[in-house]
Amino acid sequence: MKVITELKQRDLLDFNIRSILRFKSTYINTAFMCIALFGFLAYMKGFPTSGNDWMAISFGSIVGGIGGTLITIIFSLTQIFFSSNEKNGILGKHEYTITDEGLYEKTRVNEGLYKWEGIEEVRIFGPYILLRISDHLAHIIHKRSFNSEQNYEEFVKTAQHKLENANKNS
Repeated sequence: MKVITELKQRDLLDFNIRSILRFKSTYINTAFMCIALFGFLAYMKGFPTSGNDWMAISFGSIVGGIGGTLITIIFSLTQIFFSSNEKNGILGKHEYTITDEGLYEKTRVNEGLYKWEGIEEVRIFGPYILLRISDHLAHIIHKRSFNSEQNYEEFVKTAQHKLENANKNS
């Protein structure tokens, strides 16, 4: 089973914006920033002793943690926007083929096989199929790449079935 997709910069930005609130790492990052900021404020101002001190340091830590996460997100989206291009194979035409061995990908600049045992997740994510290799590497295929809803659903079900079989056998 094969699909050819044209990945555009707007697809990467759209996908990442949609996924930010769904990934556990966003919340872990925010919690870490809040705790670190709380520690820093408690060190600089002294450990809180009154209710007002606790409220002020806690509020400042939460606002700072959320603000730090937002800055990190904006930085990451900016980096994605400026580092993704057709020369490095991230944007442009991608040919994906589902085989018994794994997911075969071919672009203008690279080609390779991701074995099913190395793929962590296959799922529908908005208008995209997400084939997650790790927390920092994924392939996305937009629904518009398929000529029918049936082909789209068949591709997803086949990939999920292959992944489930690989997980059962390992």
